[in-house]
Amino acid sequence: MLIGRLLSHYRVLEQIGAGGMGVVFRARDEHLLRDVALKVLPAGALADEAARRRFRQEALSLSRLSHPNIETVYDFDSQEGIDFLVLEFVPGDTLSDRLARGPLPEEEVAALGRQLAAALAAAHSQGVIHRDLKPHNLKVTPDGQLKVLDFGLARLLETPDPEAPTRSLLTDGPLGTPPYMAPEQLRGETADHRTDIYATGAVLYEMATGRRPFGHLAGPLLTDAILHRDPPPPESLNPAVSARLGRVIMKALAKERRDRQGSARELEDEIGGRRAARAPLRRSLRRLLTFAAGAAAILAAGLFGYHLLAPGQAFASLAVLPFANASGDPEVDYLSDGLTDSIIGSVSTLPRLKVIAWSSVSRYRGREVDPRRVGRDLNVATVLMGKLTYRSERLEVNAELVDTRDRSHLWGARYDGRLAEMRTINDQIARQISDGLRLRLSGEDERRIAGRSARSPEAYEHYLRGRHIFLTQYTGEGMRRAIDEFQKAIDVDPAYALAYAGIADAYYGLSNLYLPATEAMPRARAAALKAIELDDDLGEAHASLGVVKALYDWDVAGSEPEFRRAIALSPSSATTYLMYGVALSATDRVAEVQSLLAKALELDPLSSFVRTYVTMPMYVTRQYDQAAEQLRRQITVEPDFYLPHAFLGLVYEQQGHLKEAVEEFRTATRLDDNPEA
Repeated sequence: MLIGRLLSHYRVLEQIGAGGMGVVFRARDEHLLRDVALKVLPAGALADEAARRRFRQEALSLSRLSHPNIETVYDFDSQEGIDFLVLEFVPGDTLSDRLARGPLPEEEVAALGRQLAAALAAAHSQGVIHRDLKPHNLKVTPDGQLKVLDFGLARLLETPDPEAPTRSLLTDGPLGTPPYMAPEQLRGETADHRTDIYATGAVLYEMATGRRPFGHLAGPLLTDAILHRDPPPPESLNPAVSARLGRVIMKALAKERRDRQGSARELEDEIGGRRAARAPLRRSLRRLLTFAAGAAAILAAGLFGYHLLAPGQAFASLAVLPFANASGDPEVDYLSDGLTDSIIGSVSTLPRLKVIAWSSVSRYRGREVDPRRVGRDLNVATVLMGKLTYRSERLEVNAELVDTRDRSHLWGARYDGRLAEMRTINDQIARQISDGLRLRLSGEDERRIAGRSARSPEAYEHYLRGRHIFLTQYTGEGMRRAIDEFQKAIDVDPAYALAYAGIADAYYGLSNLYLPATEAMPRARAAALKAIELDDDLGEAHASLGVVKALYDWDVAGSEPEFRRAIALSPSSATTYLMYGVALSATDRVAEVQSLLAKALELDPLSSFVRTYVTMPMYVTRQYDQAAEQLRRQITVEPDFYLPHAFLGLVYEQQGHLKEAVEEFRTATRLDDNPEA
């Protein structure tokens, strides 16, 4: 009996499920003080230590999947002959429980179907196929969020025998659950992403009609039906189902893979294309507060209000694209970039909203963009687009929030005034939005957003120049000039906490490469502490202090409260997740490092730095071949970026390929173009 036992540092509390892949318990993580799900594998599922090592390696690779609709894999461990996976604990009912009460309304079918397709798209992009999708493996949380369980676990339990690529270690039969298996699975062929699309079609069919595509057939009769017959159209069983949704479902259930949707993203688009499903959203949007807005705090407040009023979780992700500089003067590019980054910084403090980092959205600067393409590239539901005009001290900002699924306009904002009026207008509009939303924007939210603003437009301008002209050059001279600009901002506004945080970042950038760490890091610490003294709610400052403690003091335990505080204050800060992961890489907590770096990559998917650091867990666990392969792929895509060459040199050094290592180090040095090194 496992109830009450301690497996590793997980206290088993109660059994919450059982199936072919094992028994599931709710447990308490006594290190991180959170509930988790423990999936205990059947005795003998992993016959020997080699199988156990293979399973652990595959499980850790799955832990890199980070998506709001996918249950997270935290770890795999063994104790006293018990093999178990540690997973995210997901509250709520399974979809099987929901369907026991009958079919779902079409709006709910569409909402859940889109979330399921989005989860598949994210996993397929990482080369992971579920292979056993069914209502029992889907949970719906109390707030209506769908979570896919057991993602990729069917693959983990495959036999490594290449002669039987679709056999399960547990059942010695084809992987999958027969009523939801695609024809190619039943024929013993290798599954691919379109196999998951078929299973999704079967799940959608059951949600819409209350019955499986081939009713209660089983055994050979069911196999024959899946291979040779078409199920009745969903609308023939439930007249409330629209013909359009019926066509989407029947396409997903096509016998031949080539006749199904080509990708999960295409399936998501087709599910979401039904006009009736969008009507309630549009009615809600018409009730949205109309306002004139300006600069970061105004737009951040507006986005927060919109997010709270939008139904469900459909728009809980945002990319703020670089504002176009419509002034005709490249000398003020830093203002449009700074405005974009300021909005990102403000909305990144808001809970339940995923915000893509500046380093990823900056790739779209100066380009004509298709919101749907951006949505697919960055995995976001909305984009904020706009332009900025700045002439003779007058600033005009136009902004538009767009749904990436159908390019529909959600709301727009315009501000016209003097830069010197910025902070007053910010505070006024933030209060107006708070009133309009009946205090849904809390006083704490208002204070936190407004607290990021400089009291002086001159200080704000110096900060933007430091952050967006010099610091982003990543050179010794650039970082020194950034410090000068941040100091000028402080001279004008001594209480400007963000400027102190900028100084901390710049000194960390100078450390080792351009200044001795003993000189640079104490200055970074002092600046971070001053920023915290001025504004304890500034996530950037806590993250900077965490970096100093972890990478200069070698006090990883002391750094963790700072990183956790930074994440609580700015849940969408990719840099914080990245640096926290780097800090923990000095420990044996590999699964946590992978999870943190995966979160950083989710928030900053186009960042060259993040993509390079994602290989760090492979390096520290001596998976050198895998790390080298990923680094070589990155170099192929971006050959002139120095960091993957440097990392690849370290990998080659550990592999004993010293000549190749020296070549990579030389290439990295040349590309870094650092005359001071």
